[in-house]
Amino acid sequence: ITSFVDSYGEHVCCIGTDGHVHKLMTAAGTWIDSDLTVIAGGRQVAVGSALTSYVPGADGPEHVCYIGTDAHVHKLMTAAGTWIDNDLTAIGGGIQVANGSALTSFVDDYGEHVCYIGTDGDIHKLMTAAGTWIDHDLTTLTQGKQAMHRSALTSFVDPLGEHIFYVGTDGHVHQLIAAGGWFHQDLTSWAKGELVSGTALTSFVDNYGEHVCYVGIDNH
Repeated sequence: ITSFVDSYGEHVCCIGTDGHVHKLMTAAGTWIDSDLTVIAGGRQVAVGSALTSYVPGADGPEHVCYIGTDAHVHKLMTAAGTWIDNDLTAIGGGIQVANGSALTSFVDDYGEHVCYIGTDGDIHKLMTAAGTWIDHDLTTLTQGKQAMHRSALTSFVDPLGEHIFYVGTDGHVHQLIAAGGWFHQDLTSWAKGELVSGTALTSFVDNYGEHVCYVGIDNH
């Protein structure tokens, strides 16, 4: 499930048993269901696909990303009063998505960004550039640790740059950060933290700093 709020109301997106992306939204004091896959003529959703969503501004456009049965990252978006499907992997020349890969997304002054784990075990970022999409292999760029199979992904943007977090094959929380270039950091080693149990992650930024949460092998 993924959700967002804009000037049109509250939106909750999920994958139906029909293999389609559905959006439940508030309208005229109630909730309605829209089958975005049918409306957009999009590809069926891969079994176990993750979802991520974002809205660049209060008035949209709305974007919902998923993994298709072709193992590509697809983006459903509002355009000219309807929904269209964009195959970001094909447009960006990216590698196929690993089975069970998570997704995370964000928007900043540089454009739209959607991150996933590729079949090579690397963290890839699809981003808008010069009116199209391009794929960056961030693991190769930073010589970082490969991602654990089915690792979660989480991300945020703050004044220090773009941040993407994942669980590496060593059971550590790793960060990829854009700060005048891309860099890799092993946060578990830096903080002398507990190894990760499972693969879930969440993150946020506030006045106190940057925060990344996980469950350790001590179940804390």
